[in-house]
Amino acid sequence: MSDYERLLGIIYDAPWQPDGWAVVLRELRRAVGATGGHILDSDFSGSAPVRRYLVQQGVPKEAQADYDANWYDRDPRWRYGAPNAGQVVADHEQLPAEVRQRDGLYQEYLPRYDFGPLLSVPFATGAQRIGSVQLLRPNRAELYGAAQKRLLQALLPHLQRAMAATMRVSALLSDQAGLEGALDRLDAALVLLASDGTATFANRQARRIAGIGDGLRLQGKRLLLDDRAARKALDRQIADAANGNAAASPLLVRAKRPSGLPDLLLHIAPAAPTDATASDATAGRLFAAARICLFISDPVLSPLPAADALACAFGLTRAEAKLAESLLNGMNRADYARHAGLSINTVKRQLEHVFAKTQTSSQQELIAVLTRSLAACAANAAANERAE
Repeated sequence: MSDYERLLGIIYDAPWQPDGWAVVLRELRRAVGATGGHILDSDFSGSAPVRRYLVQQGVPKEAQADYDANWYDRDPRWRYGAPNAGQVVADHEQLPAEVRQRDGLYQEYLPRYDFGPLLSVPFATGAQRIGSVQLLRPNRAELYGAAQKRLLQALLPHLQRAMAATMRVSALLSDQAGLEGALDRLDAALVLLASDGTATFANRQARRIAGIGDGLRLQGKRLLLDDRAARKALDRQIADAANGNAAASPLLVRAKRPSGLPDLLLHIAPAAPTDATASDATAGRLFAAARICLFISDPVLSPLPAADALACAFGLTRAEAKLAESLLNGMNRADYARHAGLSINTVKRQLEHVFAKTQTSSQQELIAVLTRSLAACAANAAANERAE
């Protein structure tokens, strides 16, 4: 699994986990060699920016107190924050050299606490609001390199979408019945599973597929699969998630059906907090016990409708998004070419573009990345339904 794919999975898991953004910051720090950092939400609508720390790591309390009391209002970086949304920037690029050479923040405060190069990953979270991941290295440390900036730039739009999903999920979780209703209106079939394999929630589309009973059924709160191999794969993933196995990766599992109709496709991903004591106020009753987010694709009844969401999430063209959606729903390239009336070479070129835009190099990697993005897409879709 590439660094990009691993980080993308962590980012898209964050909306569903109360400590998700702390994990995101920790792993981003590791990826670029930062010793400290923050995730901020800043409001630039007033005469002075108002900031809120969502996560902070590796910054001594006395350093933060000193900054708040004596340096915040004089920080020259704030006035450069809003215009740079969407572009990863290092402070040595953001501020002119003469400012850094004479400003007290750089000459007094930062050396006092051994703070050095700063890399900012800013993204819009609303009108005149900027979310930002800020990554710190020690004083006199090596400047951030081009490869590290490229990695963060590729992740930036996904950080923005995951943060938007987090904000929407937080609003939805304040109204449990409203959330269940919104998830029921999703076109995607969704089941949440606890650590013992019981279904904590199944939306309308999932109940519809289970009601037919062709390969998959809900018996009370038990999810039953006729295909033993699919059941074993699902059980392994549940066990990994229950044990807090960070290496648990998304799976695409085919479940055969007694009728002989095309296989059901089970998109399995860890989706819930590993901290079972997370409060309802933070995680919500619906998600507090869940460990697996299971999306079910029935190629006959209810294929996953993901083209629009994937186009938005990864910058795919309509044709590329339809190809990605078809692969997610179990088609191979040859079948898709016949279905879409395209040559296999055209499909191959489209797939190469999809690989490039998702930073993957194989269909297996691609399906893993697409599966990771489904939960955030579902959260956004549920929020949109709830708001209407």
